[in-house]
Amino acid sequence: MRVPNSEFDALLDPILAVFQADFSTQLGEHYIDSYLQGSAEMVEWGRTKFTDRPIFFEGPPMEQAVDHAKRHGAQLVTKMNEETKRRLAGVISRGIDNKRGIDGLARDIRTAFDNMSKYRSRMISRTETNEALEQAFMDRSHDLGVTGKEWIVNNPCEICKPNGESPPIKIDAEFPSGHVRPPVHPNCDCALAPVMLGEPEAKGLKGDDWVGGMSEAEHKSVSSWIEGDFKGIRKYQQTGKGSQRVIRNNKALESALDKSAKYEGKVYRGLNSLNEKQLKAITNAETLEWNAVTSGTKSPGLAERFAQSHVPGRNQNVVFEIKSKTGVDLDPVARTLKGITGEKEVLMRAKSQYRVVSVSKPNIKINSATGWSRHLTRIVLEEI
Repeated sequence: MRVPNSEFDALLDPILAVFQADFSTQLGEHYIDSYLQGSAEMVEWGRTKFTDRPIFFEGPPMEQAVDHAKRHGAQLVTKMNEETKRRLAGVISRGIDNKRGIDGLARDIRTAFDNMSKYRSRMISRTETNEALEQAFMDRSHDLGVTGKEWIVNNPCEICKPNGESPPIKIDAEFPSGHVRPPVHPNCDCALAPVMLGEPEAKGLKGDDWVGGMSEAEHKSVSSWIEGDFKGIRKYQQTGKGSQRVIRNNKALESALDKSAKYEGKVYRGLNSLNEKQLKAITNAETLEWNAVTSGTKSPGLAERFAQSHVPGRNQNVVFEIKSKTGVDLDPVARTLKGITGEKEVLMRAKSQYRVVSVSKPNIKINSATGWSRHLTRIVLEEI
């Protein structure tokens, strides 16, 4: 038998009103205690982290804690009253259907209230404690100037696990689940940790500003590289051996590259002198690293034409398509030099690392006149 909701409301509202005042008081006291605890932890963290920065408040903000407790407590009590009505409606309906009588129904209701009381206690000790702690974390983070946060997962679930795998994010940003902070579900005991995100890297100079900001030695080193004088620098970076002139040129080149804006885009590099063993080592690797400053081009056609050239005994030719993040576009310097046009050269820094995204099957061509074959493989790399 199903009793109309209006009758349940008339029956239960007076009962719930008796418990609500006491429960609201208990919840408020618990929330305030937890909020103040979280605030104190963040203030202490601030004192140890910011040794060069004054902390402008000596104690946790009681008024803010009370306001949060009132607002959150009212929302929670409303939700719990609705849940209580739903559960008791089921108890009473089953009691009537099973002809439990007045005494039996009274025992069922007492049991239900006892179970709900235990549920409330567990919920307060877990979820609501965390609610207060993490709200305090956010409030004190803003006071202290904390710029970032990371999600600490205690009991991984489908909702929280992606948040824990996320790198640190800005203090007011949302995690992958769409939440700014824990808890995100009943009994969630995840937490936030403060992170001071680094200042954005200098973007560097572009175009003519980059060229104009170079010293004479820096401009000369980049120009010499573009004009083909690069073997000494590459050998020095690979082996640590080189003449004093090479060492000076290398220092000037690195200094010039440091001043430049980073080139983020596709870079192509053609190789025409690999054997099968060398190609296999490249294609089987998960990551690659340049052992010296390495040239590429923004022109895929130029890279492919270079790769198509024939070197006797080396028939494994490769075109790399590279998703660059830290390359340096040399066009601004090339435009200042006579006779240098169309190479669209980009330098990739020594020790830069790349993930192998894909490797295509070789496109094999045979020259019937000379009898040599060419195996052109395309490899896509992404800078890490």
